[in-house]
Amino acid sequence: MGVFISPDAEIGPGLVIHTPYAIFVAPGKIGRNCTLSTGTLVSAGYRSIGDDVYFGAGCKIVGPVKIGNNVVVAANSLVITDVPDNITIMGVPARIKLPGGKPKRFAWGTAVTGQKPAGANGQGASTSGSAANGKGGDSAPEVVVAESGRNEVDEKTRA
Repeated sequence: MGVFISPDAEIGPGLVIHTPYAIFVAPGKIGRNCTLSTGTLVSAGYRSIGDDVYFGAGCKIVGPVKIGNNVVVAANSLVITDVPDNITIMGVPARIKLPGGKPKRFAWGTAVTGQKPAGANGQGASTSGSAANGKGGDSAPEVVVAESGRNEVDEKTRA
């Protein structure tokens, strides 16, 4: 397996082939600054592919499809319908659409808004204390034991 790009394909400048393995591009028009990842199939019959399109690994473009500008096709997606500009698509068939067509990098630990990023193992970073005492400034959480000596269970959890 390797890379096959039809000699009849019209490809704009800036084509990037990321991991050149199992890539097939049939005759047609591809815009500038496109990226093809491993396992990408752009089959015969596609109408056109716009500028700045990113094809994830293993994605398939099948049928008379027109893909707009600034589009991200997620990995292992199957595109069988037209795709508008500035969109991210994914799925089999590709029908889930997210606004914006540029790959985004999300900051680590910011999935929950209003929460400070935690250190290792969910413990907050601390600047006090020393590593010499073995605690490094973090103290173990305090355990509260019921004074009655028996396990108290909320009535809602018994049902």
